[in-house]
Amino acid sequence: MRVFKLMPMLSVLLLAVGCASPRSQYYTLLPEAAPARAASSGSIPPAYVISVQAVSIPAQVNRPQIVIGTPDSVVLTPLNNSLWAAPLDSEIRQALAYDLARRLGVLEVPVGVALKKMPLWKIDIVVHRFDSIYRQGVVVDASWRLTPVNQPKQAAMICQAQINVPAGAGIAALVQSHQIALQDLASVMAAQLSHQPISSNTAVRLKGCT
Repeated sequence: MRVFKLMPMLSVLLLAVGCASPRSQYYTLLPEAAPARAASSGSIPPAYVISVQAVSIPAQVNRPQIVIGTPDSVVLTPLNNSLWAAPLDSEIRQALAYDLARRLGVLEVPVGVALKKMPLWKIDIVVHRFDSIYRQGVVVDASWRLTPVNQPKQAAMICQAQINVPAGAGIAALVQSHQIALQDLASVMAAQLSHQPISSNTAVRLKGCT
């Protein structure tokens, strides 16, 4: 009989623990998959492939939790119930690789794959800042190196840019703004790789190239 008397009490305690522990939310920087574009009859696909290398990110945000800041404060807060779906450096690499391949209409080959003859652009990226300011916006400051492989007539290029994108309230809004910032960054890289003018974008401040 004592066991049956304890059961209601245990049920109440378990319910209380469940209510005290909100369910974790997982976020990704990968955009929603866009429909495949049909190639026009007169178009010639680029005669190269790309390979986005492992991305270096700041130690302050290199953790499973999304780290947010507040305006005019040096305090950073990791959110234990708002997590990245994959390590942040991997999320950034995959998002940029997907968008670049889509924009350029080329294949993105895995890191470490050796190509003996195929022209390749090796893309190394260092993220210096990956700021998420709650109810304000995001800042992505990154430098990148475009290195031609099996392309004797092409030269390497090193650039740096800062992208500022406003954001609404909520963690989902911050993540969406980071997606936009990475898409803006991919747009600049794609223009350079295709030898096209970089489109004007007030969110992007190109700091220079060498």
